[in-house]
Amino acid sequence: MQISLVLPAFNNQKMLDRSLRTLKAQVQSHALECIVVDDGSKVPLTVPYWVRLLRIERQPISRGSSAAKNHGARHSEGDTLVFIDSDILCLKDTLLALQRQMYACDDVGETNMLLNVMRVSMPEGYPVMRMRDTEVLLRKCRTANRLVNEKMDEPIICYEQNVGMIRKAFFNQVGCYDELTFRNWGMNNQDLCIRVIKAGGRISSYIP
Repeated sequence: MQISLVLPAFNNQKMLDRSLRTLKAQVQSHALECIVVDDGSKVPLTVPYWVRLLRIERQPISRGSSAAKNHGARHSEGDTLVFIDSDILCLKDTLLALQRQMYACDDVGETNMLLNVMRVSMPEGYPVMRMRDTEVLLRKCRTANRLVNEKMDEPIICYEQNVGMIRKAFFNQVGCYDELTFRNWGMNNQDLCIRVIKAGGRISSYIP
């Protein structure tokens, strides 16, 4: 299994730096390819020099999370993709845990996609979600529920993919992220889950 990490980012240099610091030891020790996709930030994002396999891809204008993730996937060399939101602080063994869980799931049948069940811990200084942000999130969830009901015979529950692993061949098979429907940042992970299931894919979960 050759893993490529893809981190889409937009106007969030400070959080990107913190996120990359939590990945530094894991990327270095396992020689993992790590791609940061700058989705047309007003001030171009930069990445540290600490590993040769870390690089940045830039989009001249903002096209949203879906396009940024697809851009990173197209430029990756691994056979397995790990998408990580650029404001996520990973545990020190997150990537190893993903690999182990994927192999363990394969023992009972190939897993096409592995998603996290989140345990939330807010570090000091992290911006807390405001009430109007919560209202926006609820509206998005209602939209997602409508999409689920339209695309599936029965509604399903999709885990949030703040950190998720998917086999690249299957990612391409289901059409990658939907750049036309999901042009902004949000709800594209749930849509991908739906298409993976409709294509006969197997989704497993892990608890970090």
